[in-house]
Amino acid sequence: LQIVLNTHLKPTLVIKIPLADLDRTLEKSLRDFFIIATITTLMLLGFLVFFTRKKIKNPLNALIKASDAVSKGDRNTRLEVKPNQLDDMRMVSLAFNNMLDNLNTATLELQNWSQQLEYKVQKKSEELGTAQSALIHIERLASLGKLSSSVAHEINNPLSGILVYT
Repeated sequence: LQIVLNTHLKPTLVIKIPLADLDRTLEKSLRDFFIIATITTLMLLGFLVFFTRKKIKNPLNALIKASDAVSKGDRNTRLEVKPNQLDDMRMVSLAFNNMLDNLNTATLELQNWSQQLEYKVQKKSEELGTAQSALIHIERLASLGKLSSSVAHEINNPLSGILVYT
């Protein structure tokens, strides 16, 4: 540190401080700050990647796998609802499971309706078969009546002639 008192024109005080050490310390502080900022940023980035993978990507992959299984006909697949899941993921999982439950209920109802319809068709077919048998029997009786009527007519004609002559 050097202090110089100038007395020429105006009294001034000049202080000379060597700043090289201060500049080196400032550069070292800046370098340390950038290193700490870089390490902190990388740690935050790693945490975000881990968090995103665990809380978002893995549940979405499970949803995709379950959707593929359902599209292949496996309606018994369910998504696991974990208590530590994000609220949105939990809601999606519950909605997916509810959709599959509704789909199973609708399928059971359709199968039940199909069985009832088959039963009704079978009953109506049996009724039609019975009606057809009765109709055939009636036609046979009608044919027999026509035949007996024509035979009676054929026998009656010569008998009428004999009766007239007698």
